[in-house]
Amino acid sequence: TQAMTIKNDGAVGIGTNNPSSTLHVNSEISVGADDNNRAMFGYTPSRFYLGTRQSGTNYLNTVSVTSGNVGIGTATPGYGLDVYGTNARVGTNLRLGNGTSAGNANDPAITVSGYTNAGIYFENSGVGLGAGTGKYLFLNSSGSVGIGESTPDGKLHVKSGGSGSYVIRGQNSSGNDLGGLYDASGDAEI
Repeated sequence: TQAMTIKNDGAVGIGTNNPSSTLHVNSEISVGADDNNRAMFGYTPSRFYLGTRQSGTNYLNTVSVTSGNVGIGTATPGYGLDVYGTNARVGTNLRLGNGTSAGNANDPAITVSGYTNAGIYFENSGVGLGAGTGKYLFLNSSGSVGIGESTPDGKLHVKSGGSGSYVIRGQNSSGNDLGGLYDASGDAEI
């Protein structure tokens, strides 16, 4: 195989003697400042890829296209868009992940607005909604709901916010109390 071939019809082949298009490169193409800092794209027998080489390290799975699927961070995408890694972010407010900044290694989460604990958490035991420092509404796999409690004991389990606070409170449209369940130093008052 010659290094470069120019056919009578003007087709140019690099790494191939029989170019099948105007420019046919049978190898990887690189663009960059030097061998250790460059962008690369190429084709293997099963996929097209875009990657980079930074400080001597190859990142060939930055984007891969195979069988009509696009993968980011994976060489074998299994879906139309398959993003693999610890987190993915859409815009500035939506993050999907399973890393420490959006859930944990076993429990994926959807978080919003960059708040670590504000979001929807999918766990083996159920689904939780969180804000601030914890999950405040939780639906477990048995259909029980916890408010302020992530392991509800009963169909509805409401946990007090602490002594001197309402567990359940009712008010009319004017803001006047209608009654409720109050935590008075660990004792319940109705």
